[in-house]
Amino acid sequence: CPAGSFCVYYNSAENGWGSFENFTPTGTPVRLVNYYFGHYGSNGSGWKQNTYHNVAAVVNNTGGDWKVCSLPSTDVYGTCELFIPGDSGDVIPALKNNEGSLWAL
Repeated sequence: CPAGSFCVYYNSAENGWGSFENFTPTGTPVRLVNYYFGHYGSNGSGWKQNTYHNVAAVVNNTGGDWKVCSLPSTDVYGTCELFIPGDSGDVIPALKNNEGSLWAL
């Protein structure tokens, strides 16, 4: 995951991470339905698949906090998990392959 990026991964850490997509803070929520796993990653699993409802793990290489939420709405978040700078690993079971948005806080 590049420095200054928040990355979402197709596979969980114990399954080799797989392909990833990276995001930088923009001040607006990221709707995952609009993105694809564009980086081949460690083993290529999930490459070019849509990121919506396909995230298993994340890495926060930014200087800020990020939330991963189950709903893609800008008004209703659903279930969320907070990731502080330096966090990496699997998302909680309630979010695995069930996420819709990212929020840079």
